[in-house]
Amino acid sequence: MDARTAVFGLILFLSAYTAARAAQDELYSFASDRPAEFEAFAASAPVFEMKMQNVLSAVVPHHLLAGPQLYAFFRALSAHSRGVKRIVIVGPDHFVQELPLVILSDLPWKTPYGRVENDGAVTASLSSSLPFAEVLSAVHNKEHSVSSLIPFAARFFPGIPVAPVIVKPWLDDDQVDALGDALASLPAGTLVILSTDFVHYKKKAETEALDAANERLIGERFRGGSGEGIRCDCVKGLSALFRFNGRIGLPRAEKVFYTNSHAITGKDEPGTSYFFYVFGRP
Repeated sequence: MDARTAVFGLILFLSAYTAARAAQDELYSFASDRPAEFEAFAASAPVFEMKMQNVLSAVVPHHLLAGPQLYAFFRALSAHSRGVKRIVIVGPDHFVQELPLVILSDLPWKTPYGRVENDGAVTASLSSSLPFAEVLSAVHNKEHSVSSLIPFAARFFPGIPVAPVIVKPWLDDDQVDALGDALASLPAGTLVILSTDFVHYKKKAETEALDAANERLIGERFRGGSGEGIRCDCVKGLSALFRFNGRIGLPRAEKVFYTNSHAITGKDEPGTSYFFYVFGRP
């Protein structure tokens, strides 16, 4: 191999290496290059009324079957959240991709509305205060519980950084409390959003019966009870959210909307259900 061939080969290698590194410099949200696809949700989005005047935390689904409802919710949320400086989105690890119980990211997101920055201070704070947390950014590209919500944050909270938190189902009670406490220790202006769907794989009648119990148990949990038996795919995250609510003294909970895949599709086949809640102050 002559020198020119070797240099050319090195250039190709460095170019490929640089491209591979660049691909890891940001995470990809839903419809990151297709704003029209995302904005299609707006055409069928309802109008949600929200009584809460100062929302500090929320519960939303992550299935984009409920995309129009998510669009409506985030639109209302942006009008009822004061002084938001950062958003933390907590979601389940559907695929159990890595060992840490809590998986963080330090990368920004690519969205249909441009780049959403990562809140590095939040990531550093959670990483240092939670010994069971680790920064593994690439995992977030594969986990829809967070990536599906990032465009809604970008659309309705422009310029606000986001810190994603993926939670395993194996946290013990002390670890759940530690996560809730760590969230409560973040500076004022933090909006915490739990991304969770509720009843899974049931037909309409059973889904709605179980969700009647879910609603009762959520109310019980908000008032300081155990809430034991809530059916959702991020139970540990929900418990951490209620710990956060209690630590910062939120006095009010409001169910904004409820629906399920049966109502959306008109089909009585095994499906999923979706609650939209906000917590805050009048």
